[in-house]
Amino acid sequence: MVLLVGGIKFPQLSFRPAAAQLNASLLTVGVISMLVPTAFHNFLGGYSPDGTVEGPMLLNLSRGFSVVLMVIFTHTVTSSLTWTRTLIRTHSTVLGEDHL
Repeated sequence: MVLLVGGIKFPQLSFRPAAAQLNASLLTVGVISMLVPTAFHNFLGGYSPDGTVEGPMLLNLSRGFSVVLMVIFTHTVTSSLTWTRTLIRTHSTVLGEDHL
């Protein structure tokens, strides 16, 4: 929706390549974190190799992925805020605007 509305006002939009690559990488990590537990469940068919129910193993795997995703998300948000602040300062210095 944003691209559509932005395209009406600005026919050619540009994005920072580093931010686009970071977002693509984060999307890939998120998809992998969803696929691994699903594949694990489908591969084992509901049972672990020793014949017991896989629930606790799958739950631990899912919790591990969720903790990793929360750490990655927190780091990404704090880093992007720092990058944005640096870009604003650099932009205002180049243009001679001291009000930022």
